[in-house]
Amino acid sequence: MHDLRNVLAGDPSPDGMGKLDCVAALKSVISSSYDQYSEALKATYLDENGKAQVMEMGCYGIGVSRIVAAAIEQNYDERGIALPVAMAPFQIAIAPIGYKKAKQCAMLPSNSMLN
Repeated sequence: MHDLRNVLAGDPSPDGMGKLDCVAALKSVISSSYDQYSEALKATYLDENGKAQVMEMGCYGIGVSRIVAAAIEQNYDERGIALPVAMAPFQIAIAPIGYKKAKQCAMLPSNSMLN
């Protein structure tokens, strides 16, 4: 038997070297509960009344789209997304010199980042 509760800010840390703090976090793992496999495997436990109950199993994996969304949420400014170098699909520096004189560049939309 265990007495469990959620930790609170100010609780002693498990290593005894300080106090815990509660901060915002991002979920980057997809998890779901399934009993499909538990039923097939006949994986059960006895509840407090001695009745067999099917275990719920979690399925965990890295949610790639969640990781990208979290990176975007934390790395943007008024000009748009600025992914960390490790995640960026490419690195580029644009140095527009006389771009309004070139026909190809003059056709850019008015909301272009070059304006």
